[in-house]
Amino acid sequence: MEHMECDYRKWLDMAQCQVEELSLSLQNVEQELLQSKSDLDALQCKYSTLEKKYSRAKKYIKEFQKREKELIQWQEYHVQQLQEKDQEYNALVKALKDRAILLEQTLVGTQKQAEGLIIFLEVQCFDLSDGETSDCEL
Repeated sequence: MEHMECDYRKWLDMAQCQVEELSLSLQNVEQELLQSKSDLDALQCKYSTLEKKYSRAKKYIKEFQKREKELIQWQEYHVQQLQEKDQEYNALVKALKDRAILLEQTLVGTQKQAEGLIIFLEVQCFDLSDGETSDCEL
């Protein structure tokens, strides 16, 4: 019986050792769990912050894309306006050149007619001076 009692004590001592080891292991696991929960909370906070920043960045990107589109439309409108003004200007310049050419041609024609008239008058004056005295002075 003493032998059994001794075996029970050994077994009891071993069981107590195992309980102490398991208790220590449980404390370590609980500390790890607390640390993991703390890490999880910190990561969730960082995630929330990053998510807010991401949402703001998306909002800014959409706003900049909208502004860029408006700017491109504005530039295209003004380029079109400049092209139309340029076409109007070129049409006016062409009309003025055509008018200047027409006036030059009219002037040349008028000068030729005037030269013909002067020659005609000189001839008439010459014919008149043969027969009569005239006041032709050209």
